[in-house]
Amino acid sequence: MQTNTTNLWQLANTELRRANVDKKHPFRRCTLSTVSEYPETRWVVMRQLTDQLSFIIYTDSRSPKVSHIETSSKTSLTFYHPKKQLQVRIKTTASILSNGAVYEHHLAKAANYPKDYSTLLPPGAPLADSIDRDGAMHFAVISLAPVQWDILQLSRDDHRRVRYVLNNGNWVGEALVP
Repeated sequence: MQTNTTNLWQLANTELRRANVDKKHPFRRCTLSTVSEYPETRWVVMRQLTDQLSFIIYTDSRSPKVSHIETSSKTSLTFYHPKKQLQVRIKTTASILSNGAVYEHHLAKAANYPKDYSTLLPPGAPLADSIDRDGAMHFAVISLAPVQWDILQLSRDDHRRVRYVLNNGNWVGEALVP
């Protein structure tokens, strides 16, 4: 990375890692965009940033985002930190995990939220009177591997923006016009 791009990379990664442990951190919640007939964007909770810089989120396995990802794995995440005026947009490749060690690890954590994944009807279905539960866990883990980062820091003095792409296993930054 070029010297003038390193600071934004370090700042974004530090804040994302803090969100791993601080449930009140502004980066804990982000928007996930998927492709359907129209772009679909919704708020999600980042459950983990892995050592390989992949993001983990949870969802109901019957949610529309799952079918969107099964059709096109091209997704993006957007984070915003209001106090630091830091925006991080990340193009990602998504995969749905429904078994394996990573899935089992997060399923054990999700056991604390059984109501979130046990509705009789899928998310977005018309609601009659009340939410009925069927006792089954309709749970999936989405892993989002970064392809490109776009980091923007706003400032009264001088906005800074850098795009990072993976090159031979290293993230290489290029300063951009904000």
